[in-house]
Amino acid sequence: MNQDQIKQNLLSGDTWLRILFMAGFAVAVWITMMVLVVIIVAQLLIVLVVSSPNPNLQRFGLLAGAYLFETLQFLLYNTDDKPFPFAPL
Repeated sequence: MNQDQIKQNLLSGDTWLRILFMAGFAVAVWITMMVLVVIIVAQLLIVLVVSSPNPNLQRFGLLAGAYLFETLQFLLYNTDDKPFPFAPL
């Protein structure tokens, strides 16, 4: 890779826009992880009390996990498709 190509990459607006999106989605991943921890603890407490998990929390946890996967794929450059809210969940 030569210096002109490096300079072009550093000045590319698309690269900087992706970095901005990545910063926002990194925050979204952190928040999603905190929500998942709350769901895990809530499900644990519910199972201890009523002997079965809450189906609504199961569905929400599945949805949060899918969002986390899609977001990580974008952050890891495995896809250029932006996750929710820029695409259907």
